Amino acid sequence: MTDLSQLSAAEKRALLTRLRAEKAALGGPKLAPVSFAQRRFWLLERMLSTPGAYNMPIAVEIDGEVSADALRRALDRLVARHEALRTTIVEVDGTPMQKIAATGQCPLDIAEHPDAEQAQSALTEHAWAAFDLAKRPPIRALLIQRAPACYWLQIVLHHAMGDAWSLNILMGELTQAYAAEIGGVPFDPAPIGTSYADFAIRQAAEKAQGRLAGGLAYWEQQLSAPPVLSLPSDIPRPVVQQMAADTVPITLTQAETDAVKHLAERTGATLFMVLMAIYQMALMRISGQTDLIVGAPSAGRDAAGLEQTIGCFVNTIAVRTRADDDPVMTDWIARVRDRVLDALAHQNVPFEEIVDQVVKTRDPARPTLVQAMLTLPNIAQHDARAALPVRAISANAPTTRFDLECHLREGPAGLEGEIYYPKATFSAAEITRLRDLLTALLRAAPSALHERLSRIAPPTLPTQSYGQRNPQPDVSLIVHLTPGDEIALEQGDQRLTRTDLQGRVEALSRCLVGMGVCVGGYVGVLTSGGFGFV
Repeated sequence: MTDLSQLSAAEKRALLTRLRAEKAALGGPKLAPVSFAQRRFWLLERMLSTPGAYNMPIAVEIDGEVSADALRRALDRLVARHEALRTTIVEVDGTPMQKIAATGQCPLDIAEHPDAEQAQSALTEHAWAAFDLAKRPPIRALLIQRAPACYWLQIVLHHAMGDAWSLNILMGELTQAYAAEIGGVPFDPAPIGTSYADFAIRQAAEKAQGRLAGGLAYWEQQLSAPPVLSLPSDIPRPVVQQMAADTVPITLTQAETDAVKHLAERTGATLFMVLMAIYQMALMRISGQTDLIVGAPSAGRDAAGLEQTIGCFVNTIAVRTRADDDPVMTDWIARVRDRVLDALAHQNVPFEEIVDQVVKTRDPARPTLVQAMLTLPNIAQHDARAALPVRAISANAPTTRFDLECHLREGPAGLEGEIYYPKATFSAAEITRLRDLLTALLRAAPSALHERLSRIAPPTLPTQSYGQRNPQPDVSLIVHLTPGDEIALEQGDQRLTRTDLQGRVEALSRCLVGMGVCVGGYVGVLTSGGFGFV
């Protein structure tokens, strides 16, 4: 009989894992520790006010007839193949654990909506309805018949059980499984090397054995006293972070894209590194800061056997760069390139562990540690030609976990993408202005290799800095002090009622409270006078 008191913590965990595996072999559900990412999602979903904030919908339009029964069987094949698709997260003595069912099904709803607006509304509702991860599968599907031989199919996966790579696997294998169901061809996908539960077990063991210590030391040094990105906004920041988002499109022509690629070749960098350098440059211009952190996703699948596994492996790497010395463009790109390479060399440390180590206090109004993201996908897209000829469509009502997410990809006519932003925090006009600055810098940078950053003035934008305001005309400001007056302020042909003034005061008050200003605190004011001063 084993004396548990003589076992080390690591040995106890190994014993517990073996006992759970033996229990699963008897046909019951299997328990496994959650991964670091799953633990974070589990905690955040309890705190955030946006339902479905971590849902990952993918929707396509299908040309041709679709057999709902064959589609249902194909989806169930995937659930049987991938443990993550039949996993729930349950509490065991207050600790979240993965509970992996021996069998499972993917819920598939069927609907008919010839009207485009009704169909889009059904997609949106299905995409962002919250999952109950403790009781329901982390996947669901919706098939809408729009017309004869025209369907919309949407699959929603919770981020705790998947990532963009996983969605790619899911759609690729779904087309194969559906072809097998309707045509009798073999369903023979590539074998799965490592299950997601085994990955989470290994991740926990690495931490327990101290194998993350070296990487954590790097991140603690690199991200010491982390800066907070402070972007200008004409909207008071909510006191609690809001994730409901909107998007602004961004495009470059093929010629402009080729010029950026050539810049990368000339500076010994990748396209992503150059995009990161110019994105950070745009953020520095618009914020007035010279020390920034921008995040980027890392696939997190470097270990063998993870290529075909569905699960949340993606990790966030934090690229911190300083431009206090106003370097020339070539030096700046080299600096950013080195920071990206350093970050990738330490990408095995889960972002959640870095946050716990580096961040001393958290602001509920802002994303923690990383406020801006940049993505440039490098995974091959699924081939859906065989049985499901599809076109991607939008589920609308997007969400974002950051102040800014710049998603770029190489399209048929050059770089294209979107900038996601929380619409409760920023206006479309502010983000459009940032987009215009970013695209102008991308166009200007290839011909400004030896210019200092401060001298690279995009020709398509006014040279006035973003922090500057147009001067007010020299017109006397009249303040009405009589209590009965409806008008509170006058300046030339401008008037402000007492109701409007009160509204502005309350909005400013909410903004200051959201920034942490308390009663009796001091606030500096920079203004040109007039209405703005009052």
